[in-house]
Amino acid sequence: MKIFKKAFWAETTVSGNVALTSDYAFRGISQTDQDPALQGGFDMASGIFYAGTWASSIDFAAQSAELELDVYAGVTPTVGPVTFDLGVVGYLYPSASDDASELDFWELKGGAKISPAEGRRRQSLCRRRGILCPHRQVLPVWRGRSPER
Repeated sequence: MKIFKKAFWAETTVSGNVALTSDYAFRGISQTDQDPALQGGFDMASGIFYAGTWASSIDFAAQSAELELDVYAGVTPTVGPVTFDLGVVGYLYPSASDDASELDFWELKGGAKISPAEGRRRQSLCRRRGILCPHRQVLPVWRGRSPER
């Protein structure tokens, strides 16, 4: 078990962020009544797993909500040149005055990213009429792991 713990923490990264914005807009709608917002969060990633939290000051006067707290987690497996992102995001409003947490909601998310082929120049020699001559060839190379030949 000790070896597993060391391996897990050896590949784990933790980061944080903080920002002061002039307005917090979510999907085109101001969440702060066009006032400034203080925002911040923490992220953790280990191998293909990630999780994090993010918070922002908001101004929902009708529900007395002053804080949005987002929590998220997911996996990013890679198959060949395609990296998938599968996860869940919770948008929570702990300071809202709604009894049934009507403002809180959860979303599933999914995405895929294809790593493009990169051109690589390779110098090779070819025999033409009994002499050696330089010849350039462009080969596709996938990021991460080159395809089998």
